[in-house]
Amino acid sequence: MKNELLRLTSIWTVENNSMLKGADFRICRGESVGLIGGFHSGKRLLMEIVAGTCIPSKGYRFLYGKPVGWGATDGMPKVKHLKKNFGLIGSMKIWENIATYSGEERQFPRIFSPKSMQEKVEHMMAVYGIRADVKTPVDKLTAIQKFAAALMKARLEGVELVLVEDSELEYSVSGFRLMEKLLCLCRDQGMSVMFSGIDMGGFAPLLDRVCLIDAGRIIWEEQAGENFSNKSIFSYGTISAKLNIPVKRLPVDLSCRPSVRIDGAHFSISGKTGEFLLLLEPEPEPGDIFLEPDIHAAFISETERGKRQKLRIRQIDFTYFGGLVKWMSPADNLAFGLSEKTGRFGIVKPHLKRYILKEFVKWTGEEKYLEMRDCESLVIGERIKIAAFRLKLERPDVVVFRHYQLLDQDSREIVLQVFSELLGKGTVLAGISALDNFFDFADGYFLMTGGMCSERMDYPTIRSVLGKE
Repeated sequence: MKNELLRLTSIWTVENNSMLKGADFRICRGESVGLIGGFHSGKRLLMEIVAGTCIPSKGYRFLYGKPVGWGATDGMPKVKHLKKNFGLIGSMKIWENIATYSGEERQFPRIFSPKSMQEKVEHMMAVYGIRADVKTPVDKLTAIQKFAAALMKARLEGVELVLVEDSELEYSVSGFRLMEKLLCLCRDQGMSVMFSGIDMGGFAPLLDRVCLIDAGRIIWEEQAGENFSNKSIFSYGTISAKLNIPVKRLPVDLSCRPSVRIDGAHFSISGKTGEFLLLLEPEPEPGDIFLEPDIHAAFISETERGKRQKLRIRQIDFTYFGGLVKWMSPADNLAFGLSEKTGRFGIVKPHLKRYILKEFVKWTGEEKYLEMRDCESLVIGERIKIAAFRLKLERPDVVVFRHYQLLDQDSREIVLQVFSELLGKGTVLAGISALDNFFDFADGYFLMTGGMCSERMDYPTIRSVLGKE
């Protein structure tokens, strides 16, 4: 193929618990490919062979369409394998990480000039869509911002193929627009990107191709880019009413329920227990919707407090809602963080873990979780089921959540089921959203503009304020 960068044919090899059994793989210049597969399916082994750090026992390699032996080093494409922290040093600033690149042609002056370097890196960051100060330590960046910085460095080093293995990008979809921009830049520059993970998460529609590996062979692949155009629901310029949060609930008289005030760094809102409140940001900054580092909640009237002295608050960013500890069992993950409610001295007793697991199995109707010793093979949807059931068990007094619209449809239905139960038991739900097209599904609405929060409004009023009438 004229545009082909690398092709592997009939690759056989064994390493530890993984093996490849006649695997075939190819990638072209400027192409972004996702390699998905379960535990010990051969993903990492194939990535190492692509990187050139592992030589298979059998198989053939073609570079730029020509056969090349495994011992050859001349004319090899430059490959960069991004592993932990995307190859960046967390304690160093963004400009320091990028300015220390190694390349044949130096674009930065040899004489150390921090000011000049920072200016050049700042310009590159604007091109790559990183909204952060050049002096920000890498550890302060989001996963997608770290990936962008790593791509910048790879570009300066003349890398032709970037390998991204088992990263937190797999479970992050809040940076969809930034990832879309980054992959477009890679295509324009002729840089290829290969991702590896159990699930490509929300980024799959942006890839040119997705390959499924199982038992050491590529058993299926699909041209993902052809199936998701700019007119899809993932195009942020055309967010539709499908991203509403229509929580179902039983008719309840809220007038007799206690009132609760929720205070954050940027807002102060109030509502009744069992109410669903929505905070709207019509024009949020690109990237993450505003974050609240510290939120407090309390009953407004002292007489309404009763015996409860403190309201339990849970903040949820659905970007990372499916996160869990891979090496722990489903039972341990379900009980994780519930020790204050279910155990003493931070310990949940084994019989209680078994009970929680059985209830979870009954809730999902899937008995496979009873025999699982770890959660390595679980995909995003299964992880979200565990997280949602844990929220159901936790039953906080207040839930403040954001990025709900980035869940897939099946995950939304799971979350809505739990939200409905929580509302019925008196939990206050406060959603933070940037939706510009929504139905009347909340009990009260608040508008965030210029860092200030409005008074509570009903649906017709906020529609009028937003100019939707």
